[in-house]
Amino acid sequence: MLRPGGRLVLFCPDEQAYRAHCAATGQPYNQHHVHADFSLAFVKRALGESAPCAILHETPLVDVYSWELVVEKTAPAPP
Repeated sequence: MLRPGGRLVLFCPDEQAYRAHCAATGQPYNQHHVHADFSLAFVKRALGESAPCAILHETPLVDVYSWELVVEKTAPAPP
């Protein structure tokens, strides 16, 4: 669990960009990638649904097919 003020740093592959890279280069595809729609947008939607957070940094494409995201959990609004 991430506490308010805690930061989450992610560096992950974009699945569709990864698949395109494998097809273009003939590189074998990693069969352990099981989420066809895994991407920066997918993770941002999931974070938005689970806890209030502020995006501190994001880069949609790093290197060939990866992305990076840094978020900070914010305190929930008082009732």
